[in-house]
Amino acid sequence: MSQVVSFPALELQSILVYLLSLFLASLRMGAFLVASPFFGSRMVPLPVRIVFSIALGLGAMNYVSFPSLEVLV
Repeated sequence: MSQVVSFPALELQSILVYLLSLFLASLRMGAFLVASPFFGSRMVPLPVRIVFSIALGLGAMNYVSFPSLEVLV
């Protein structure tokens, strides 16, 4: 018989919550970047702004508590 390997800390529901939190944090940081004078201009390409907002969103996820998934859905 083959053993099914499972990871106790990794469930599909927690991945969904993590990705939703990352999306909300990146959306908030992206709005900040669009409103800022330097990053909102056309001198900074769109892919650079997207990567920078995701990087800032990852950093903000450590300090900001987001609502539970039941509240958002």
